[in-house]
Amino acid sequence: MPLGKRYLELSAAQSFEDAVVLLKELRQCVACGKLDVYHMICSRCRNKRYCDKGCQLWHWNSATDPHKLHCVKRREATGAGGSCQNPSADNAECAIKKALKRVVAAAVAAAEVEAAKAAVDAASVASDAATTAVTAARAAMLAAPAASKKEKKKKAKLVVKVKVAETAAQAAAVVASQAGATYEAATTALQAALH
Repeated sequence: MPLGKRYLELSAAQSFEDAVVLLKELRQCVACGKLDVYHMICSRCRNKRYCDKGCQLWHWNSATDPHKLHCVKRREATGAGGSCQNPSADNAECAIKKALKRVVAAAVAAAEVEAAKAAVDAASVASDAATTAVTAARAAMLAAPAASKKEKKKKAKLVVKVKVAETAAQAAAVVASQAGATYEAATTALQAALH
């Protein structure tokens, strides 16, 4: 409270109209209007300021401006533990919690983007390696002669090796595609969290 008052005083000294109005409100008793009241504040809502206990009791029990009812409504809006349940314009805690949730969501989304990027890179390397293995297996199969019975068996083994390499290359391509889709989704989520 004293720090807020100090900043309002600095703003009011520079002729900032809103600061002048807020400073006047801060310095007056909400019950009788007496100025320079800053030390006696309602312990429940911390929004109402009084010059003495008499004004506080009068305002608390007043039929025209029941402060007690205001505190009850505020407690219902924020919950017993002070956590925001029903956001309202005068409840700054809700805006702060929303901002913190957005920051946490953005941090989580950024971490997911980094993980997805690493997965894309790993899948790309695996796909390239599988493609290279297919090329090498095909070259070995084409280079192997098939004149004798032994050479035919060797060539048949190379054909199987090529098929295995092709299957591995297809699986690596699918994984790379899925990693790319995950990366795109994570990037979109991060952009949504930042805006």
